[in-house]
Amino acid sequence: MRVCIGVVRGYRIHYAAVSDVGDTLEETRRVLDVDNSSLTATVIADLRSDCVYEFEMNAYTRRTDGQRTRQRRVKTHGAGDVYWSTADGWKIDLISFMSSN
Repeated sequence: MRVCIGVVRGYRIHYAAVSDVGDTLEETRRVLDVDNSSLTATVIADLRSDCVYEFEMNAYTRRTDGQRTRQRRVKTHGAGDVYWSTADGWKIDLISFMSSN
């Protein structure tokens, strides 16, 4: 297990769409760099509507990246925006979906 040593500078959220049979669609793999350790929430926009995505997150310091969280699969609805929150400064949880009507 790799421990993030030093002052947290930000977070990286790794995500990709998942096919109907459960395979990761590599062409959709992205990394969102949240370069601000004091943020407690972010929005990932431009996701496909009604699509399953897998998400992982890790904190990083000037020297190293921390260990990634367990992978979480979620399905988007409506506009496909996913909200995440860093409630304890390390863990990122899905808290709601947005819908455009």
